Amino acid sequence: MDDFAIDPTSLQYVDPEGGNTFQMPKSNLPRKRRLDTLFEESGIDMTTALSLIPPELDSDIHSLSETSLGTLTFPFNHDTISQNPWGPQQHTVDALIDACMSPLARIRDELVKLYFVHVHPVCPVVDEYTFTTLYRFAKNDVDLLTYVELPLLQAMMFTALAHVSQAQLDLTPYKSVHGAQKAHFDFARALYRLQFSTKPYVLAQVTILLTFWSPCDTELQVNSFWLDRAYCHAREAAVWNAQTSAGTPGDRRAILWWCCLIRDRMLATGMRRPHRLHQVQNVRGMLTEEDFGLEALLPSYSSRESKKRMISVFLASCRLSEIQADMAEYQSRFRFRRQWETATSPGICEAEEMPSVTKFETRLKEWKRVFEEECHSNAVSAGDNAYGSTVCLVRLIASGLLLILYQPYLQWWSSVPFEAKNLWELSLRKLKEGTQQVVANVHQLLAISSLEAVPAFM
Repeated sequence: MDDFAIDPTSLQYVDPEGGNTFQMPKSNLPRKRRLDTLFEESGIDMTTALSLIPPELDSDIHSLSETSLGTLTFPFNHDTISQNPWGPQQHTVDALIDACMSPLARIRDELVKLYFVHVHPVCPVVDEYTFTTLYRFAKNDVDLLTYVELPLLQAMMFTALAHVSQAQLDLTPYKSVHGAQKAHFDFARALYRLQFSTKPYVLAQVTILLTFWSPCDTELQVNSFWLDRAYCHAREAAVWNAQTSAGTPGDRRAILWWCCLIRDRMLATGMRRPHRLHQVQNVRGMLTEEDFGLEALLPSYSSRESKKRMISVFLASCRLSEIQADMAEYQSRFRFRRQWETATSPGICEAEEMPSVTKFETRLKEWKRVFEEECHSNAVSAGDNAYGSTVCLVRLIASGLLLILYQPYLQWWSSVPFEAKNLWELSLRKLKEGTQQVVANVHQLLAISSLEAVPAFM
């Protein structure tokens, strides 16, 4: 059978074995679709939102004082979903759970390992020690869903599917990695919208992982949307507040907050969206190895030495993201001004921007010097390709930042021809230098890693 079909808008799912289609009763669809808009459109204004609320709510205003609007409308959590007249019925919920769990049942153990080997080093939103302990303790799917939140499990499976081999893919109903990822991204999104979990901390984990979906299609909810939701849930869970975890060994709130910051800065620079950078103040301070708790002492998928090296690389990524944040903030102030310059305006003076650009390059060089010293001091055992791949990835990001820094000035013009020519030549020389570094890093990445290990995301 072809890949699973899922339409979260109508809550329609196809049973892979029986071929049966489950969907919400048609009488509920118009109301649900109006309510969906409230949760899908990140920039909706209150006037439009109020016009989309079903008229049934207006006629029973007293009920609003007894039940919050977020619970009374849509979505609902798993405990009350079967009693919800607007949401899907219980058989639809059961079909969704089965659609999430059944396709990957034969390779789920391998996917969990792939997640912690390839995804976790760059985005450690899940506590490896706690998750693995609970996962191994579960004897069946019922136990597993008792210990582990289903939306989080689906988000983990979605990201891990980027690294499956063809042999592993053949054990699933899917024909391609993209098709498998798309299906389980949709499952995770549907579970999120149905609020199978209402815990802000878990929802922050889920939405951070959903930011890794960037299929270059017409999807309305792009990774920037999911990043907005991650920040929202992270603030609800107060992960930004150092006081919430003071004196608690192994508390992961600081790590989750840094994952939000890193993804935010990566999307702002790598996706050329500097104006989408969130204006947040990092009161947490820099992470340390102690923040990883038992994961650093009792790793499940690597040696203790390898885990320490991976943590060191992630801490270097945190420091690099500080430079990314300043670059994105700087470019957001000058980018549109530069693009709207015309030949009749005086142009931007070279002396206005070049000192700042030079300082950014100096910071990148200093970061690279420290990072290379750390890598050199970490003795790598033969066969530790996961660590080598992550190092190459971080180097690749740093090299790309040099390109991002100078690329805008290739289109620079100035009322002073000599000044424009000098700046253009400098930018071209820096771009050639950065491109050579990128090529070298990619070549090294492909040399030490299998094709499946090469990240399909940044």
